[in-house]
Amino acid sequence: METRNYVLLLSLNAQNAAAGKLTFAHLLSRIDHDARPLWIDSGHAGFVLTSGLPGVDVWRKLLADPHDVENFNDALILEIGHDWSTRGETKHANWLATHVGPPRPSLLRR
Repeated sequence: METRNYVLLLSLNAQNAAAGKLTFAHLLSRIDHDARPLWIDSGHAGFVLTSGLPGVDVWRKLLADPHDVENFNDALILEIGHDWSTRGETKHANWLATHVGPPRPSLLRR
């Protein structure tokens, strides 16, 4: 099965911030036991994951209970393409380099 890399973005608020932690637990148990948080703060959460499922099935499996969907202001699953950029050597850059490959080189002259 071909695997794909995704970013899961959640919009939270003070009342549903705990839902971000629960969703991460579901992500680890239902989709990808190697998933990693991209960031978590009081209003947002982001996770990187790898799955052989298409995005719609990741959504359905992750948020299987209709109550799960009600916990968020909004949620988005995006497939990571072959080009990316981030600030320096970070956990995000290391994950992307490992799972996606190196970013395209700059075309700008320095």
